Amino acid sequence: ESSVSMTIRDCDKTSVLNYHDYSVGVVAPCLTLPLTLAVVVVLPYCWYNLLSSLRKEKESSAVVSLLFGGDLLLHTIFAVCCWIQCIAMVHSNSYVGGISACEFQGWYVGFYVYSELLLGGCVLNTMMMSNTT
Repeated sequence: ESSVSMTIRDCDKTSVLNYHDYSVGVVAPCLTLPLTLAVVVVLPYCWYNLLSSLRKEKESSAVVSLLFGGDLLLHTIFAVCCWIQCIAMVHSNSYVGGISACEFQGWYVGFYVYSELLLGGCVLNTMMMSNTT
């Protein structure tokens, strides 16, 4: 009987804990334009638009609003977790939180990637179904 380990390998644990070059140049995508702009401007704007459209008369179907809200929630969870983790690593110049933070990062990245694929399929299916009616 084989068991699946939910932790990272011992050799990777050592690498994570011994690495100490988390300068701005290394984690620049987290702290520069793409992610910071998303967290500070784009995501709040999208949430505002979604909530505004839900308060108004039905501008889009409930299914589309639900899918958009789910996708937006998924992006918000990923972006905020990643942004906070990057800021902490730059501030301390080491991997903050140790192995448990590394495992959590692995979880939320995996959750983001696989959920995005699922939601993308749902959106595509909804679009195809709406074109046939």
